[in-house]
Amino acid sequence: HVDLVTDLNVVGDSLFVCTQPGLLLRKSLLSQSTTDYSVFLDLRGKVGALGTNIPGLGGLGYPTPGTYDERGLLGFTASPRFASNGTFWVWYSAINEHSASPPGFFQWLVSTSAPWDMSQYDHVDYLVEYQVQHGAPVFQRTVLKLKRPYFNHTGFQSLVWSAEFGTLLLGLGDGGSEYDPNNLAQDDDQ
Repeated sequence: HVDLVTDLNVVGDSLFVCTQPGLLLRKSLLSQSTTDYSVFLDLRGKVGALGTNIPGLGGLGYPTPGTYDERGLLGFTASPRFASNGTFWVWYSAINEHSASPPGFFQWLVSTSAPWDMSQYDHVDYLVEYQVQHGAPVFQRTVLKLKRPYFNHTGFQSLVWSAEFGTLLLGLGDGGSEYDPNNLAQDDDQ
């Protein structure tokens, strides 16, 4: 039993499971056991505590502050040559990396043409490359780093390797609360 799964990938004879709190688990598909997952990569320290700085959302059924979150370890994909080069990528939110005064979260039914004050943000999302060396993942580089204005609409299960294009594809989500109050998804400059 694995809780808070955000992404699943089969690579070779292994199943990789992303968990929202920041664990990337690995399970051999050759094993008959249904419970022998091992921690392949632990990003909990980089992700931070889920629910941080989120008020109660009574209208959504989460009246207690901090009980709902869309940030965390959101995606994993491996190089098509993973067996020989050990390269893989993860997409995660750094919850504790934020401005001193994040924007008001819940402008639910409000649309505005005012530009987003980019000095204020809720968290930073990272696309990071690792390589397995001597059986353990080793950080290689940060591929992409984005400031995100809201805790939600971050893009779950959205990191894939495209054989058609020969590159990574990442679906970002609009990054901006319900109804995209800052029109981020419509602004080419964002």
